[in-house]
Amino acid sequence: MTNADQPEDINARLNRLEQRVGETWERATINTETIAGMQQILQGLLTMTLAQQQTTANLAQSTASLERSVGQLTETVRTHDRQIQQILQYLRDRNGGSSPPTG
Repeated sequence: MTNADQPEDINARLNRLEQRVGETWERATINTETIAGMQQILQGLLTMTLAQQQTTANLAQSTASLERSVGQLTETVRTHDRQIQQILQYLRDRNGGSSPPTG
């Protein structure tokens, strides 16, 4: 190996190293962009999850309110049914035990 050959080897090595650094930088840039995209996706998923949790909580509140309303309505129907039965019994008693006239 002569002195004239040595600088070419060094230059060739430097060129390869430069190329590798460039390739590594490109990959790092791509990976950084990929990570940023993944972070955006995760943020979107988090937002959707929080919205779903709020929707679930709202649905639970609505269901509880509906259950209360059904309970109140059921009690109202029972009360009206008792009142109707009392009226029918009163009319039967007044008519000597027969059913009230229809029509």
